[in-house]
Amino acid sequence: MESEKRDSREDLVPETAYREAIANALIHRDWSINSHIRISMFSDKIEIKSPGDLPRGISAEEYMNGDITCDNRSVSCNE
Repeated sequence: MESEKRDSREDLVPETAYREAIANALIHRDWSINSHIRISMFSDKIEIKSPGDLPRGISAEEYMNGDITCDNRSVSCNE
């Protein structure tokens, strides 16, 4: 996103947050699924959908509440 190519309106999402969301979609997707990451832009939000599910044993409710723990000790986990 070069600044001269962008228009003067305020960004819906800061560029660093958008880049991180795209990176997360790439890193955490299920590469065994033959599908694409989908990015949809609306006037009030951006949706990024990445192929795959939550890790086995984690419910959507636990995920949304932040009630998860890391099984991989080599990865930092905020609890």
